[in-house]
Amino acid sequence: MKYTKCKFCFGRIIPFNSKFELVKCNSCRLIFYEYMMESSDVKKLYHKLYNEQVDYAHFKIQALQLKNGKQPRLGFDKKAILRRLLKMNVSKIVEIGAGVGIVGFYLNHENKHYSGIELDSVAAKLANDAGVPVVNGSFEELRKFQNVDAVLAFEVLEHIDKLQLCLQNVHESLVLGGLLGFTVPNFNRIYNLTQVKRLTSLGQVAPPVHINFFTVDSLKRILALMGFEVQFLKVRSFPSLQWKRKATYKKLWNAINGKFYGSTIYCIAKKV
Repeated sequence: MKYTKCKFCFGRIIPFNSKFELVKCNSCRLIFYEYMMESSDVKKLYHKLYNEQVDYAHFKIQALQLKNGKQPRLGFDKKAILRRLLKMNVSKIVEIGAGVGIVGFYLNHENKHYSGIELDSVAAKLANDAGVPVVNGSFEELRKFQNVDAVLAFEVLEHIDKLQLCLQNVHESLVLGGLLGFTVPNFNRIYNLTQVKRLTSLGQVAPPVHINFFTVDSLKRILALMGFEVQFLKVRSFPSLQWKRKATYKKLWNAINGKFYGSTIYCIAKKV
């Protein structure tokens, strides 16, 4: 079934990208996949991605490292949020999309009270086997957590069809002044591609895996509508340094000259 109005603010939507079946809201400026996603289909999709696709095989390697008591590499994007949050006097933290628990393992060693939520049952079990408390379920499990200091969501919001309900649940679970820390892909990264390539690629994973596509402008509008005040909002200013790829050098040159559109948006927002 297709959306006839914005799934977030219920504003008027217009066609935006016919190849990838995207629409855009005239009001909040959210770009999203025009088809509604059934919860059962989403669960099947992510079970397949985690457990059958080669691109997701690194999660099993991470799970083995955790089980052996070793911290897997967190990556620059997660650290960009975690470093700031840990300076903000947070103790009780819940993560949506916890995967096999690499963030939880890190925060447990920082003496934080961590709980994770993960849609895929296999990933959730691997986390628990490694001693990281992760509940198997959707973001709606947030209703079980109250007076939370911070909610984390790394590369998660782009996957959630019921985005408005998700952010509402986040808001309700947080204490007043509580923080939402997250990363999402930057839609404007598409402008790193040539005009020809833009006809066949979004510069990121296409629907039905990524179904929400964010810009700094749309995030500011969305967060304000949900009762959040932005504390930190930044686009990654440089590319991933994959030195064996020629494209890396071109991207670095563009970044130096202010012509590079970063891949990721970092944000911390406060409940007001």
